[in-house]
Amino acid sequence: MTIQDFRPVGEVVADDRRRIPVAKAGVKASEHYSMALHSDGRILLTPMALIPRRELIVWEDEELRASLIRGIVQVRAGEVADLDLSALDVPDDAE
Repeated sequence: MTIQDFRPVGEVVADDRRRIPVAKAGVKASEHYSMALHSDGRILLTPMALIPRRELIVWEDEELRASLIRGIVQVRAGEVADLDLSALDVPDDAE
């Protein structure tokens, strides 16, 4: 990413509480962003997606993530089979 990848959307002025309005850039209420500050003062906002903590393991465990991706690829290719889950100890509310 370079500065040429950006387009001007207007000028803003920080208010007395040092807040900068960003609606001109398409930011909507309650959206989450990570913020990075360049040594020359440029500020970069990157949209973030929040995920439930219970799903975080998928992003932290490369082997689990690779297994899930393989499964998705297999389903897309039609490589599916019926699985008898009756032998598994699955709680009723797991569905």
